[in-house]
Amino acid sequence: MSSPLYFLNQIAPLIKSPLALDALIAINNPGLNAELAENSNLTLTQRGLLYKNCKVEVAAALARTAVGDDQLRPLLTDPRNSVRTNIFYGGLKGASPELLQELTATNSFTSADAHNWLISPTPPPPNFIKIAAIKARSSAALAALADPTIFPLEEAIKLLWKIRAQYAEGALRDLADHRPELIPTLLEMATQSHSHSIHRDSLISALAYSRHIFDQEAFTSLIQAARKMPSYYVRRQLLTSIAKNPNLAPETLQVIANVFKRSTASRSRDDYTFAQKILATKAELGYVTSDWNTLTDPLQITLITQYLTELTAFKSNLHYPTLTTFTTTSADTQPQPTPLSPLSNTCIKLTTSTPGATVLTARQIDELIAPELNPLGPTAWELLFSLAPTWNTMVDELLTTVKSTAG
Repeated sequence: MSSPLYFLNQIAPLIKSPLALDALIAINNPGLNAELAENSNLTLTQRGLLYKNCKVEVAAALARTAVGDDQLRPLLTDPRNSVRTNIFYGGLKGASPELLQELTATNSFTSADAHNWLISPTPPPPNFIKIAAIKARSSAALAALADPTIFPLEEAIKLLWKIRAQYAEGALRDLADHRPELIPTLLEMATQSHSHSIHRDSLISALAYSRHIFDQEAFTSLIQAARKMPSYYVRRQLLTSIAKNPNLAPETLQVIANVFKRSTASRSRDDYTFAQKILATKAELGYVTSDWNTLTDPLQITLITQYLTELTAFKSNLHYPTLTTFTTTSADTQPQPTPLSPLSNTCIKLTTSTPGATVLTARQIDELIAPELNPLGPTAWELLFSLAPTWNTMVDELLTTVKSTAG
């Protein structure tokens, strides 16, 4: 059986009416307060009431939803780690340049802060992305390196060697696609014994899928690096990824086939057969030697199309950000608002006695109930929310009861 507060918890993050929010805050329930703290319609005063002596869950939610200096500053001195994490993951929305400058110039601005800011749905303004990326030195900084207007080539290479990221294949793959001029550095990191903090298998895997590598010696160096991986499973995964690359020449693919042929691992015979099948495909369709965006040869277009179709099925998140020729776009459609159900056909919770009814939503409260209760003041809202959790008939009857009592 659901808690009496379940309904209030559901609507709390969405309500817009100030008087309704005041009434919900007055209930002063920790669980409800955590839901209210997610509401972006709270006034500064309402946020202050929720923050006073609050539990960490409430403070963290307030941190995520804070907008502007006035809402952010009270939270910046909160000593609880999860609060600070959520401040930066919330994106410091609406913060003034002065506040951002103040934050990033202090010793308290950590690499974790910078990382959380970079991965936020609301990332830093352009002039602070560079500051955050240099401070973070994490996988999140790789996206910043993809922008040459933020990191010129020399600066990008310098920071790339300092990145601390164990598994960052997706970010590295995107980086290589956005900035092919960084591929020689990525190849060096993947194939040479220099010291850095990015896992070598992530580098090899990212480059295995690159559409910008045409030099067969580069592929050969990746093959040799993949062969050095201690795990056969990892070696097999990396080598098969390289083998599938449409830019790989048959003679280079034969190197992979020979590795599988000589292997004593139980799966090696299947892997050798797999490599032979790709060799047969390349004998029929050839391999790609120029930019995929400018291909005109029907056979090469077929080869790329087949490759991309297989990738989509195998790795749905694998894509090429700068590839335009083989992508399709759908027209944006704006969702139409759902018509509001009348309160006479709306209940607080569905039961066997309310067939065909709908459950009361925050939008109905704001658009249908607020105009009726706001003139009656806070008492009417407090009465509504005290009766609603256990109300068993339609909401129009609840509204009538509240108006007659509070009026």
